[in-house]
Amino acid sequence: MLYGYLVLLRKPTVSSSELIRFLKSGFTHLDVRIDRAITPRRDYVTKSGLRRGAMYSLNAEGVKHAEVLIEEMLKKKGLGKKT
Repeated sequence: MLYGYLVLLRKPTVSSSELIRFLKSGFTHLDVRIDRAITPRRDYVTKSGLRRGAMYSLNAEGVKHAEVLIEEMLKKKGLGKKT
């Protein structure tokens, strides 16, 4: 999601409340805790602020990791780059 905000919406930093709204719009059954969801990937994410004022962004390593994951998904679907 953070990569999508960065690349598609040109928003490098996203508020926790915006992430929660986005998640709940598609997955209404989720009880969303952004901090818990990001914990396994905290090496790729920068957080600033506290509680509902928290802001999240991908660091350089996180951007690279997201691009690798996307490329792997595209390859599985037969849509990856031809090398």
